[in-house]
Amino acid sequence: MVEANYWPIIPALGLLIVHFLLRAWRWKYLLPSHHIVTFRSLFDALMIGTLANFLLPLRAGEFVRPYALQKMTQVPFVTGFTSLITERFFDLAFVLATFMLVVATLPGIPDWVYSGVWVFGGISVLTLLVILTCCFLPALVRKINSWFASLLPESLRAREQRLFGDFMHSLIVLRNPRNSAMVLLLSAAVWISNFALFYVFLFMFDLPISFSLAVTTAVIVALAVAAPSAPGFLGVYQTACLVAFALFSLDREVAIAYSVVTHLLQYILFIAYGFFALSRLGLRLSQLQTLPEDEPLKKSSPVPVD
Repeated sequence: MVEANYWPIIPALGLLIVHFLLRAWRWKYLLPSHHIVTFRSLFDALMIGTLANFLLPLRAGEFVRPYALQKMTQVPFVTGFTSLITERFFDLAFVLATFMLVVATLPGIPDWVYSGVWVFGGISVLTLLVILTCCFLPALVRKINSWFASLLPESLRAREQRLFGDFMHSLIVLRNPRNSAMVLLLSAAVWISNFALFYVFLFMFDLPISFSLAVTTAVIVALAVAAPSAPGFLGVYQTACLVAFALFSLDREVAIAYSVVTHLLQYILFIAYGFFALSRLGLRLSQLQTLPEDEPLKKSSPVPVD
């Protein structure tokens, strides 16, 4: 029987809130400046989207978040959605780069894992280069995309061109050096706060207090929940914790207890605040399961990584 210490819940809740405050702050710099949005509306929309991810399947929160923001502000659904695509690219780059650094420092890792790490590192660098190229060499990128689109079936070509155009439009904000710098700085702060959260979680159990363990767990969880899955990533979150703890030769029973308690804590926060934010908008959860028919991106797939 694994016993837990519950005093770390207080600092963990504080870090969890800080983490989402930083995400909301970063989101501001990914939206066109001519749209007037309050920090409260960004935070509430973010929490409503996270609530949807925890209660609805297939990462529905990726669509619910811009929908909620549209309800509170004048930001169109398409603008909000494409800003999330840009956000996910930054998250992906930071997660993969961190994964490469962490695994490279772990002893006893098989050679195939190191090979995979270098692949992930290359993807992270490539991701950032793609974003920068799209921002500062848009004509070249459009020419390449036009060639790519010509290879697609006619039924897919129009949708690809529309999504590409929306994505390129969302990157205009990053041509502003201040916006780019703030997005990079806040992306680093977002993930540092996330690593600190998983570090504080370790104090709940009889575990080695290792920042490497915390970062490894946070990164593997982030990669695991990136793909659409069951509501709240049930099972996926737990499996990711088991994999991370196994790399440090830690007891499976402790890993399961860690995953269940930390996951439950997040459930409680997101459900409590998410429903509070919904009530302020006069919305019900059932309304979030079917977006209005005129939403142009309702059948598109979100870019992963939370």
